[in-house]
Amino acid sequence: MRVLVLTVMCMYVSTFCVHDVTSVGVRRQARALHECSPPENLEELFTLQNININTSMFLRLARAGERSPVSLDVSIRELEKTLSHNNRTCPTTVSDNPEDPLWARSLCPWYYNVTELAAGHYPRVIPQAVCKCENCVESTLNQCQPITTQIRVLEESMCVDGFIVYQPKLVNHYAGCTCVRRPVRRS
Repeated sequence: MRVLVLTVMCMYVSTFCVHDVTSVGVRRQARALHECSPPENLEELFTLQNININTSMFLRLARAGERSPVSLDVSIRELEKTLSHNNRTCPTTVSDNPEDPLWARSLCPWYYNVTELAAGHYPRVIPQAVCKCENCVESTLNQCQPITTQIRVLEESMCVDGFIVYQPKLVNHYAGCTCVRRPVRRS
């Protein structure tokens, strides 16, 4: 009876649940979370958390993962193939065609790998840019460096009225690569 009361309170006061419930109560809540449904507007919630980011690449992978793990694997391979033509070697020249994607015209071209987050996150996978070159193309004086930003993913926190409640969580995201001057060592 005591565990049941604490579990009900966990639904409304999550900090109480984290700090004051016995391990039996925590296990009961975790099971209840898996019995809940995600909200229908999960994509919209993710997009609103990342208002200044084009979330289409993230959502495409998230939708594939919802269908099945196999379609997620296929989508990851398609994404990597589409975005980088599966070429992970450093080129000797870069494209000057304005129709080519940015990663192909950059002095520091990149390809994408996909990082999988732990269960309970939305989206579950994040595309991460990887620099193809150590040095900038056509220059040994400068080096390639990943452009780092942060995105907010949604992390399951509790269940309320049959729906999963999500909390935003910052995750590092490598968006591309840029050519920078090498650090100068001063004596």
